[in-house]
Amino acid sequence: MVEAILSIFPMAIHDIDLEHKNIILLAAEHRQYEILRIFLNRNMKDWARYVDVEGNSVLHLAAKHTHGQSLLIPGPALQMLRDITWFKFVKQNTHPYFTKHRNNKGQTAMEVFNETHEELARKWAKWLNNAAQSCSVVAALIISVVFVSITTVPGGLVQDQGPPVYRGKLAFDVYSVSSLLALFSSSISLIMFLGILTSPYQDSDFGNELTRKLIYGLASLFISIEAMFLSFFTGDQFVLDSKIRFIAYPILVLTSCVALVGYPFYSEVLADNH
Repeated sequence: MVEAILSIFPMAIHDIDLEHKNIILLAAEHRQYEILRIFLNRNMKDWARYVDVEGNSVLHLAAKHTHGQSLLIPGPALQMLRDITWFKFVKQNTHPYFTKHRNNKGQTAMEVFNETHEELARKWAKWLNNAAQSCSVVAALIISVVFVSITTVPGGLVQDQGPPVYRGKLAFDVYSVSSLLALFSSSISLIMFLGILTSPYQDSDFGNELTRKLIYGLASLFISIEAMFLSFFTGDQFVLDSKIRFIAYPILVLTSCVALVGYPFYSEVLADNH
């Protein structure tokens, strides 16, 4: 629709509202990525140099957080991440001058972001702390369980001193590799979440260090859970009777699907960080 209007009425780009906001300023304020992308593709960045009646640039408006936007995005985590991502996107596509430009209140865009996101930042820090604590407990439990699995050889050793009885069998190899993978990934996950818990939660951390630790921690935790289930499944192959062994397959698939119930949130976090 916007492209059609600009094609028929190119002068529409000059239209402003009562607050002296043109279409680019309004697109930045209301998080309209597709509209802003149209102007970026047309090399019309010069129109982003306008300021509104309060002296707010396109970066100031992109930095603002309104309660109306919160209703569209569930949870403080996704709200904060999407606002950070949008602010970074607009900042990268505007003139560097706007990072230092001050509005009529003497505020830079970053100061506007910190002021309007103060309450949301507190909610985000509280949520992040609770999530990191819960995930740290899960990761620690996986480490303790998998460590026992690694130190226990299925079937024992030949004459109690030789090589493993099932060495060379596919199930044994999968069991060994999946147990080691679960231990390794759960250890990484625990380190990432402990890093979050010990972070001072500085403003600059929200879109950088903390987000990366959250992504790496969740990814490692999901991998460790799946690897742990695979390890248990292959270990059961040595003790289950061949007549009922097929029952283990649907159980593995079901538990793997249940373990990935948190993946949609992880995908949202990952998408908002890119």
